[in-house]
Amino acid sequence: MEKILLVLPIITFYLLVSAKVAAPEQPQGVNEPVKIAPGLISTEMGEFSPSFDVVNQELFFMRRTPGVFDYTILSSKKTDDGWSTPDTVAFSGQFRDDAPYVSADGNTIWFDSRRPDPRVASGSINIWKTQRNQDGWNTPELVESASKNEPDESDSGVDEYGPAVDSKGDLYFYSFRKPHRPGHRYAVTKESDFNSISEDTSIPDPSAQTFVSYLSFSSDGNTAVMEGRHTGRGDTEVFYSCKDTEDNWSVPELLPLVNSRSSEGGPFITSDGEWLFFSSNRPASGVFDPNGELYMISTENLPIPCD
Repeated sequence: MEKILLVLPIITFYLLVSAKVAAPEQPQGVNEPVKIAPGLISTEMGEFSPSFDVVNQELFFMRRTPGVFDYTILSSKKTDDGWSTPDTVAFSGQFRDDAPYVSADGNTIWFDSRRPDPRVASGSINIWKTQRNQDGWNTPELVESASKNEPDESDSGVDEYGPAVDSKGDLYFYSFRKPHRPGHRYAVTKESDFNSISEDTSIPDPSAQTFVSYLSFSSDGNTAVMEGRHTGRGDTEVFYSCKDTEDNWSVPELLPLVNSRSSEGGPFITSDGEWLFFSSNRPASGVFDPNGELYMISTENLPIPCD
């Protein structure tokens, strides 16, 4: 099941890193989304699923040719002089790769991919991860427990999308596996060495059960931002939910200052909690305009993290 809208595309472990994202240029006193490097990072090609590593000041995202499923993961460094020219990461470019989600320490990237593996259905989209080494990135490894299905699984059920990792290190992803309508979110626990999988119903899902609800967590584990469908409209929006003292998540609400009459999605909270990255096709000529671009906004006036 492929994405035709801003279906985008999800990390925090134990340590809140202190590196800061350099402030983007914006009018003083105005707190609104700023497009990231127009013409360089945000282009007419279509960019989605931003994920920012505050340790190495590096942005990861997916770029695609409009109307084509040639999803590729790129990266760009934030420097004092601005953003570097994006390059395809070493592990991408050959297969359909999407939804990079970088860990708080910058050493692990989780993503979904259609790369082949004898342990999964041919042509299926599955969850993979790669680790940073001194020369770049290791060869990606299949997260087998999240990717294997029953032999009689439906075609839509063999795909997994949008990995995200919470403050405990547990992995979350979305799938249409049995029962594949509506879709469901699943969790794979770090404590089990990512071998124990279960359906997760604790985190709200505002996706209207028609597409993937990508999400991201704050480093304290008490805030989740996610993609969902706007009530009464066909466009996607960014929602947020707060966890209470009894570990219950609140009903998702539209995140202020972020959404527009176009589609927004694939939100990512930086591990220092200071910035929210997301994709948007504003201003769109129609709800199904496929060309997304990347934006960032300070969380100073956002309910992130939740009180």
